[in-house]
Amino acid sequence: MLLVFDWDGTLADSRHHIVTAMQHAIAELRLPETSDADCASKIGLGLGEAASSLFPALDVAAVESFCSVYSSHFLQLANSEFPLTLFEGAYQTLDALAGKGYQLAVATGKSRRGLDRVLGEAGLKDVFVATRTADETA
Repeated sequence: MLLVFDWDGTLADSRHHIVTAMQHAIAELRLPETSDADCASKIGLGLGEAASSLFPALDVAAVESFCSVYSSHFLQLANSEFPLTLFEGAYQTLDALAGKGYQLAVATGKSRRGLDRVLGEAGLKDVFVATRTADETA
């Protein structure tokens, strides 16, 4: 049996990083102020979809700019004194499920580059038999 997990907010406690990076991108691009709750409500969407949802008037170029600025801020946060962490018990749960013969997979709104980076940092590249990201899926 295959069990599919989301990454952000399910395995990874990434709310702080995502919301902070969104708020930095919003400020840098001088977009209208948006609450942390509104930003957090977009977790799980692909980044372009989240930007378009927050700011429906953005054209394609502006969405791409948002994604680029967000990604830069997200990486700065992840490499700062606040490294991205998994929720308590996530490693043990994945290990126990794999030990019971379940195949594990991840489907996420992250980019392929982003997911590969965090799986490597978390030491989980070999745990999942399949992964799918927002930039690979319609």
